[in-house]
Amino acid sequence: MVRALISLPFSLLGLQLTTIVASLAAIAVYPPSSGKMMLVPLWPGAERGLEARSIAAGGLLVDRGYLPHSLVVSGTRAAIAPAMLSRGVLILAAPASGCGAKA
Repeated sequence: MVRALISLPFSLLGLQLTTIVASLAAIAVYPPSSGKMMLVPLWPGAERGLEARSIAAGGLLVDRGYLPHSLVVSGTRAAIAPAMLSRGVLILAAPASGCGAKA
């Protein structure tokens, strides 16, 4: 019984740390309202017509992303999101290195 009471605070601390790390990770990949975004197809076939859909939604193609079949585009999230999310394409923030940045 005493052992269970001692481990409870450590369990709560672990839960809090996990929540903080998950929140920071979500903030890091949340796409900006305008600027560079990485479009990542979630399932096979979602990459078909990705370039055309992103251009039609007002996106400017920047480069290929570092994930398979992904693209880096520049544009506004409000214009691009409806066209992408309805087709199974996830929109993430494009990191400065590795996505469109040439060394």
